[in-house]
Amino acid sequence: METRVLHVASGDLWAGAEVQLYYLATAQRDLPAVVVSVALLNEGILAQRLRGAGIPVHVIDERTHGTLGLLSLLQNIRDTFRPNVIHTHRRKENLLGALARRGLHDVVSVRTVHGAPEGPRDSLRQRVLDWSDQLVGKLLQHKIVAVTPHLEQALGLIYGAELTTCIENGIDDAAVERDSNLAPPIEPTHRIRVGFAGRLVPVKRVDVFLRMASELVRRGPGRFEFLVIGDGPERESLERLADELGLRDAVNFLGFRADALPLIRSMDAMVLTSDHEGLPMIALEALAVGTPMVSHAVGGLPDLLSSPGTGALVSSQDPVAFAAAVEAVTAERRSSRKSLVAERFTSRHCARAYAGLYRELLAVRGAHAPSVAA
Repeated sequence: METRVLHVASGDLWAGAEVQLYYLATAQRDLPAVVVSVALLNEGILAQRLRGAGIPVHVIDERTHGTLGLLSLLQNIRDTFRPNVIHTHRRKENLLGALARRGLHDVVSVRTVHGAPEGPRDSLRQRVLDWSDQLVGKLLQHKIVAVTPHLEQALGLIYGAELTTCIENGIDDAAVERDSNLAPPIEPTHRIRVGFAGRLVPVKRVDVFLRMASELVRRGPGRFEFLVIGDGPERESLERLADELGLRDAVNFLGFRADALPLIRSMDAMVLTSDHEGLPMIALEALAVGTPMVSHAVGGLPDLLSSPGTGALVSSQDPVAFAAAVEAVTAERRSSRKSLVAERFTSRHCARAYAGLYRELLAVRGAHAPSVAA
């Protein structure tokens, strides 16, 4: 039986969830008997890249439609494409996708949870939204997919073990290798180049990265340079912190870069200092171009960095400990670059795992259809 998958996502950013959806959709496109289409709530880089890969994209602009209007447009896409799997990727899309399949017993609803919630969860509004999303998952969807075993355990406490499973993120290592071989948009250097890439938001703890940089400059003046790739609400305060730490000549804030892969390839190490993570795509991209990682030991990163040569883990967000790990990882600069990504973290493996999950759910859809859809 042909599996027809309609992904529903926001598409407003080009961050971890969007990057993962891009790699997943393009890998699913190459599977036999799988047909993929994507509905997005925003025009943006994800829509552009999916179209460039030949994947049909439908944009229903959330800025000009309310929830009922979005649902009506999504139902029109559903009726035209006729999926038997609706796969959602965030809270608003979970609701829209689950409602769009109500009453259709030959359609299953799947969501991927890409990481733990960010920001404070103690306001009444946030608690109501979290509760509503959990209710949708429990009553209207057939499987909750976590991207790490640790996240699966946490979700199992909310949704139950039978409703949750784990499929780890995957990357197209060949495509990343190809795209990273462009000339980096920054001059080469004799100094050891250490980088951060991601959104400049509190959970990423870029302040720890900067304090680590200060420690490395103190230990070896002129030995290191630091690149910060990304943008966000904390950029101005982080630039002030860099100045206060005396890093004006050592740290380069590059902002968001669509051409980040050549820059990442030019680094001697990438650093992740986050409070928590799922299985970050930036770490997979770094390893795919042969750049080792130094990371806080959270989420799926301990598994990802378990193989020799992939980098080092730091148990606490201590800048001195991060500095020591960077020195150890960069003690010998690499003369050649090759992928450090294990097969289990490729998009090929990820797409096959999702295809297997879809088939299992479709095979038992009558028995497992939520009662509210009857």
